[in-house]
Amino acid sequence: MNHTLNITYGSPSGNLVSTLSATGDTNIELNLTIAPSASAAETDISITSANLQAFYIEATAAMTIVCKSGTGGSGTIEATFTLLANIPQFWFTGNGVNPFGGNVGQLLVTSTAGGTLNIRALLND
Repeated sequence: MNHTLNITYGSPSGNLVSTLSATGDTNIELNLTIAPSASAAETDISITSANLQAFYIEATAAMTIVCKSGTGGSGTIEATFTLLANIPQFWFTGNGVNPFGGNVGQLLVTSTAGGTLNIRALLND
């Protein structure tokens, strides 16, 4: 299966358009409702860092997402994403450094306003 990200950058002299694409066999799609005043709300996820091909994360409100290697609040922090409302962060293989230092088993989400957290990931297991 493929994941693609189409990017258009507009300026007075015209648009720059590019497409990032990745192929894999394991698709992860999360659409989470985060309650207002959430503090380290736990969600399990399984991402093997070495197999990650693409990752996209966005939220409808400001949120901080701590990605840990364990579950139940334990484990090492493998990444932290500080999201602003409606501004995505993404990574595709060949496009910089993998955002995760190791495997991820849990997300801890904190948000004052609450909202929707959307995650897409593609792995090649």
